Amino acid sequence: MTITHNSPRTSKVEDGKTPVHKVDLDTILVQEIGQFGWYQFRTWLLSVVVVIFAAWASSEYVFTTARCLIPECEGNEDSVEFAPPWILNAVPGTSTSSFDGCQRYANVSARVFQNTCPANLFNRDRVVDCDEFVYQNTDTVVYDYGLACDEWRRSLIGSVRTIGVLTALPITGFVSDRWGRRVALTINAVNTAWLGTVRYWADTYIGFLISEVAEATFGSGGFTCAYILVMELVGPKFRVAAGASMNTFFSIGQILMGLIAWGVPNWRNFTLALYVPQFLTISYFWIISESVRWYMSKGRYEQSEAILKEVAQVNKKELSEKSLVALRRTAEEEKIRQATEKAAKDFYAVSLTLYLIGKYSIAVVMTSVYVYTAELYPTKYRHSLFAFSSMMGRIGSIVAPLTPAFAAATWDDLPFALFAGFALLSGLLVLITPETLGSNLPDTMEEAEQLGRKNEST
Repeated sequence: MTITHNSPRTSKVEDGKTPVHKVDLDTILVQEIGQFGWYQFRTWLLSVVVVIFAAWASSEYVFTTARCLIPECEGNEDSVEFAPPWILNAVPGTSTSSFDGCQRYANVSARVFQNTCPANLFNRDRVVDCDEFVYQNTDTVVYDYGLACDEWRRSLIGSVRTIGVLTALPITGFVSDRWGRRVALTINAVNTAWLGTVRYWADTYIGFLISEVAEATFGSGGFTCAYILVMELVGPKFRVAAGASMNTFFSIGQILMGLIAWGVPNWRNFTLALYVPQFLTISYFWIISESVRWYMSKGRYEQSEAILKEVAQVNKKELSEKSLVALRRTAEEEKIRQATEKAAKDFYAVSLTLYLIGKYSIAVVMTSVYVYTAELYPTKYRHSLFAFSSMMGRIGSIVAPLTPAFAAATWDDLPFALFAGFALLSGLLVLITPETLGSNLPDTMEEAEQLGRKNEST
């Protein structure tokens, strides 16, 4: 006995026959044009460059080392040794390469020693904050803006940048889904390049902070754009490897940034070294193709078919016209199915919303009726009439459970018609009753009647 298996959604279109299974893009990738050929590799390689550039953002301000200036031993010289042999006499630490950068021992003598610092000059039991600093590197952001031990202002740079990223991601997602992955990628590339470069001219801490936020808000979505482009083009077999490798290259980008910082110590020149090359990614709008899946989701089948033919050509594969016809038919059937679901009579979200609005309105009406009837009836008969009104309401409570049975025997929508009809009638009847807002509670029948006459006169 021979057993055959048909893989769902993976059959090709045979000559003169209608395909038995649906043909989607994964079917074409797997069976015809290749899951990860030269075309996908080229797109992945270009996207990896964007990932590396994304890793370079927001980290150029972290490179710094500072310590307290010891005026008793160094005076106010413009150039002093960062780690002199006597440094542990004046600053808490374990070695001349590992000591506190923000505190020093308190001075116990008014004497000034040049180029020497005996231990007896300091009280090692008392530690004080630095008044001035000596920087190992005077080409850093921390040096220019005096952030050596200002942890709040230094940390604020990363926090406000994260706020910008938080804002950028949903905006980038909307732009990508509305106008295309390639458009969103290009916009982010342009903004990252010029806003990052502008940071070179930031002369104040506030200016630097604004440039960080602006770049993050308008340019930090490039990584996600590149990631989506690759994931939508690669076949199922290589999708995990392609996505994981892109995240790996983010770490590689951080390593490369460290090497660049070592070779370009000045933070302004370092900024140019990071961001000027990113202007090259503007060309991605012309050298990288739009997502085939995005084109199909927008009904732009001609563009998607043109890209698939290009993929097949670059990968040296054959793509049949009948597969393209079947792919378009599958996409159109999917759109019809989704439209039919949205137009369904029993649309759950809408019906649930209307039901909850109705329940809310009933609760408001019941509360209002109790207050209104108490204000309308005279004291002598108030409770009796109040109870009578409530009793009449129980008639509705008796009939309501029976309406499904009436509906089954007569008309399916009878309960809805009854409830809506009586609600409308009640609303109209309220219009002929007197207004009681701000009125005194009537004690006699005559005073209750005056409420009605007062309403007629106004």
